[in-house]
Amino acid sequence: MGYNVNDHFFYLYTNTNSIIMNNEIAIIETLIKAGIPLKTGEISEILNINKKDVDKAIKDLKK
Repeated sequence: MGYNVNDHFFYLYTNTNSIIMNNEIAIIETLIKAGIPLKTGEISEILNINKKDVDKAIKDLKK
C-alpha cells in the first residue's frame, strides 16, 4: 500500500492536542488537503493555532 497524504493529514489533524508537530508541516498538509489557496486566518482556524504562528511558519517556509 502506498503513502496517502490525506490519511496522514487526518491523523495529525485529529491528534493535534496529543502530539507535538511542526507548524510548517501542518500548514503544508492543510494546503494540500484543502486543494485551494487559503488565507493565514483560515489556516489558523483549521489547525486551531495562533495566526501569528501561521504567519511566522509561512515566512520560514519562504526562505
